[in-house]
Amino acid sequence: KTQQSPPSQLAAHRAGRDCWVFFTLALVHRPVACALLGLDDRGAPEAPNDLDTTLGLALKRGVLTEAQADAKTDELARGETTEAQLCAALAPLVAAAAKARAKDAAKASAATVKGAMAALDAAGEARDPGSVVEANVFQSSAMLAYWCRELGTGVDLEAELALDNVKRAMYRTMAKPLGEATIRKGGFLNQQEYLEVLQPRMDGGGAKGGKKGGRKEKGGRR
Repeated sequence: KTQQSPPSQLAAHRAGRDCWVFFTLALVHRPVACALLGLDDRGAPEAPNDLDTTLGLALKRGVLTEAQADAKTDELARGETTEAQLCAALAPLVAAAAKARAKDAAKASAATVKGAMAALDAAGEARDPGSVVEANVFQSSAMLAYWCRELGTGVDLEAELALDNVKRAMYRTMAKPLGEATIRKGGFLNQQEYLEVLQPRMDGGGAKGGKKGGRKEKGGRR
């Protein structure tokens, strides 16, 4: 007889599953990925075109100190420079700082996902029946990796995860194609779409690959 998990554990499992499913759904949207990485909707650093915004971002991103910003505005007041000149001088520095911030955000996201994977490994099947949460974590990581490439963060998220051979195979044959297909569609895949993505891999990947794919379907349909 299979031992039943206590109600509190089942509720926690459902909450964890729903959290990662929601994150997966959110990651189909380019603006969400851009916001997560601190980029604009084009995948580029914010490009301010007025002095107040430029100075604000320069302060926020550590390009200027308060004293340096005051000195710049004093130069403007004395007529030693113009708003256009100040913007032109600061904009590349602000953009470079934004790019660095995007890289830091991507690495921090990878660390979060890696930590979730480690926690799931430690918990085992009893705490994550059917590996439903794990499947959604893997798909989310693949979608994050897609956006890191697409938005030019300079971070190889898959490499940051440092997956072992078995998990790397699962990631590349299941999570990555499913995640990228979900982004292309802009929403969860239906049964037919799911099978169209995985069938070629299931035909050549053995029973283990097919089993993991089935668990992902269960997690993704919630």
